[in-house]
Amino acid sequence: MRYRVAQALFLATLLLAPQFSFALGWYARYPQANLTRYQEHLLAAYVDFDPIKCTLKSSGAWTIVTPPKNGKIRLGLAPVTVNGLYCRGMTFVGAALYYTWEKHNNKSISDAFLATWQGQETGGPNLNGRPTVPIVRPIGETTEFIRWQGTTALYRATLKPPTRDPKFDFSGETVREVQVGTSEDDCWSQSGSGGPFNFQKAFLNSDNGKAGVWKVGTGNKWEVDGIGYSGCQVHIYMCMAVAPACGFAIRQEMQISAPPDNGTFHKYAENLLVSAISGGAAAGWSYGKLGGSRAGVAARHTDYVGSSAACSTGGPQGDFLASFRNNATLQGFQLSNCLW
Repeated sequence: MRYRVAQALFLATLLLAPQFSFALGWYARYPQANLTRYQEHLLAAYVDFDPIKCTLKSSGAWTIVTPPKNGKIRLGLAPVTVNGLYCRGMTFVGAALYYTWEKHNNKSISDAFLATWQGQETGGPNLNGRPTVPIVRPIGETTEFIRWQGTTALYRATLKPPTRDPKFDFSGETVREVQVGTSEDDCWSQSGSGGPFNFQKAFLNSDNGKAGVWKVGTGNKWEVDGIGYSGCQVHIYMCMAVAPACGFAIRQEMQISAPPDNGTFHKYAENLLVSAISGGAAAGWSYGKLGGSRAGVAARHTDYVGSSAACSTGGPQGDFLASFRNNATLQGFQLSNCLW
């Protein structure tokens, strides 16, 4: 009750002394999180107004103390509706600050700036801007056959930006492959689960024995994705006469991680990987053709001529050829077409 009386006396004093004037500031702020990229957003509008006459005193003016790095600021005007004790519901035109995110990459998804506002008679609180935007993902990838390297078909892929943002740059981000389900490998199954050398059923693996991981380069391209059997496998499968026509098919899920993801990966595409062998062997030599495809992009068939040398390179199982020669039970095992 005392407060109401004091307030009434204060207002009466102002009304009886029209020569006295003062201003109140009203500050309207708007969300800064998950802004739409490249679209202008109103972040704040401040105004000075007369609380007795409910008239505009000053729209004020902004000063940019620290500019943003990933976007731009535009200063203009915007309506400000008062929602306080005095002149509630009144709308005035105040000085406004607009922000637009400009970067077409995911290297950062947050920005920072500092701005101050000064009215005719009041100064507003500082605006410590912290606008953020969502991470952009590719909508898929295109595949290009490069060349054959031994028995492996090499491919290059290019990430596809969203159609609404065709200039988006994914360079520096990381992509990886994840196998979906089990592979189909009839070379492996027809040879008796890998034949005398106990080859593994086809699976995704790179040089380190794990699924591949690549850095995206200039132009949203990454490479290489190699698809095919090892030279030793091709030679043995041809010698075992399981390769008049055989091969494998693997489903490959592609995932991507941007710097703000902090190591988490997100699916953006799924591909079918295929490798095929056709041929045979005689007099110690295997011969035929190799083929395959990635995401429907065929690798041009290439002629293949192999020998037991492909199985004499050591590797994780040691010298395949020496192991075979020393195993009496295997010396006549479906390999009569190859002279050891």
